[in-house]
Amino acid sequence: MEDQKSVVEYTELPEGQEEKFKNGNIGIHVFNIEFLEKVADVKMPYHLALKKLEHLDDDLKIIKAEALKFEKFYFDAFQIANTHMTLQVDRTGEFSPLKNKIGKDSVENS
Repeated sequence: MEDQKSVVEYTELPEGQEEKFKNGNIGIHVFNIEFLEKVADVKMPYHLALKKLEHLDDDLKIIKAEALKFEKFYFDAFQIANTHMTLQVDRTGEFSPLKNKIGKDSVENS
């Protein structure tokens, strides 16, 4: 459905079509309880990601290495919403990611 609202995970953007997508999802959402109860009964898809994760090696030592991880994304629920509204803002003035403890994208500069 063309007018159906959805979010494409940035790691799943079609190769060569990245510029087609002009908006981003910063993960701030408001849901009503009725919708969340409805979504709780819906099977959501898994998304495959390659991540650096701590895990045990063959000698049972903790290592940090790339591993396959299956993830579910809450924004897949948007597809079953009857109503949906978005707010668009200028990224440079309104968005500052908080991803790291120190340095770039940390509390210091967010």
